Amino acid sequence: MAISETKMQIVIANYFKDECDVNTSIKQAFEKGFRIGVKKGANMNRPQGKWVNVKISISGDSSAECSLCGAVVHNNFSNTINFCPNCGADMRESN
Repeated sequence: MAISETKMQIVIANYFKDECDVNTSIKQAFEKGFRIGVKKGANMNRPQGKWVNVKISISGDSSAECSLCGAVVHNNFSNTINFCPNCGADMRESN
């Protein structure tokens, strides 16, 4: 579904007044909006958690539980997943 030029101008006028004007292309507006969203996401106060109850089987498979919501991940994912897939907690070690 294509967005009309008029609708694009309304969106730009209402939501990106400081970043865009009517001469801004849809691609440029999208890229600017994406960057704004990334900045807002980076500033989000995400809860800090850690992987607990880590269990390793004889075969080398492992499982771990999120300290905040109790979600369990399997098969060595706790070594590579930086965020809980259930609650979104930041599982990276805080500095």
